[in-house]
Amino acid sequence: MSLSFPKTVKYLLFIAMLICFKVGSAQQKYDTLSARIDSLANIGLPKSALKEVDKLDALAHADNNAAQQVRAVIYRMTFQSYIEEDALVGIITRLQADINKAGFPVKPVLQSLLAQMYWQYYQQNRYRYGQRTKQDGKDIDFRKWDLQTIIDE
Repeated sequence: MSLSFPKTVKYLLFIAMLICFKVGSAQQKYDTLSARIDSLANIGLPKSALKEVDKLDALAHADNNAAQQVRAVIYRMTFQSYIEEDALVGIITRLQADINKAGFPVKPVLQSLLAQMYWQYYQQNRYRYGQRTKQDGKDIDFRKWDLQTIIDE
């Protein structure tokens, strides 16, 4: 009996070490990708950085890592604003798609980001809303909404 106890302890320690290394290596993947994204952004290559953001997003979804999913969305929003001409429309459209796919911990954060993007869109296009009448139904295209619809959303 005295021989089996140390073997059991050794096995448990070995399993605990494997788990610690697995968690550490997963975080190292995220750190490596984030460093690569930041370095590409710093040298002015937002399209290349956006490709790395897609890798980060895929890895975060595979690992079900909520914090990294949000990080990928924020990175994507940043680089879309550099690349696209009418970036706010593209960002809002992508956020709506991401919200439809997201689960609990990520969804409320993305909804908050979407509300902020609607507010920015409204501020940039405020002059258009004063000339619009109330819509009967909610149109899918947020650019056609009236003032009350965008406030309600």
